[in-house]
Order: sequence, then C-alpha cells, then structure tokens
Amino acid sequence: EQKTFGKDHIRAAYVMVNLGNVYLDLGDKKGAKDIQQAGLEICERTFGAVHIEMARFLICLGKTLNVIGERGGAKKYFEQACR
Repeated sequence: EQKTFGKDHIRAAYVMVNLGNVYLDLGDKKGAKDIQQAGLEICERTFGAVHIEMARFLICLGKTLNVIGERGGAKKYFEQACR
C-alpha cells in the first residue's frame, strides 16, 4: 500500500494496524505498539481527532496496549475512543 499510495495514505494506516496485530501474535510487543501508533497518527491527520475511524484505530491500539500490560495507556485510548 505504501508504494502505491504513499506512506501517509489512510490505506497504509489500515495495513499498519493489521500488521501490528501480526507483530503482537509473533511476540513483538514494541513493534506492534510502534506501528499501530504510526497508523493512528496517519488516521488523525487524515480525518481529524473526532471521527469514527479514529475510534476504531484508538480501540485497536488500546487492545494492543492492554495485551502487553500497559493498562494505563490502554485506558487512555479506550476513553478517547468514547468521545
């Protein structure tokens, strides 16, 4: 997706979130968190802070943080997704 649309395209961000889930399954906690945060940043630049797509990205990152034991960060993203 990045080669076709560019690294800051929303489609690349969707791939980043899914790739983060794969990293998590493979045990790469830092890689999962980093790539999902990068996807979230693209989503926010694309749609703005208050958009339904932002909620989806926030929930995905919150789930990842919860799984890797960063409960405070997970709570923050889940709460932000509810706004």
